[in-house]
Amino acid sequence: MFELIDRKVDDEFRADLACYVIEAVERWEKRVKIDEVKLISLKDHRLNFKIALTSGDEIGIEL
Repeated sequence: MFELIDRKVDDEFRADLACYVIEAVERWEKRVKIDEVKLISLKDHRLNFKIALTSGDEIGIEL
């Protein structure tokens, strides 16, 4: 995810964010399957995004 630092937040950024999150989570937690990663906001250099799991659960993350 460090590759996202200082990049313009556009559709490509959102796609890369989703890819990196899915790759990291599914690599280290085999029991979790992700349906969607959605960028909610970017404020004061903090990312706020939602991870929707195939089980129907959602996880909110702020970095």
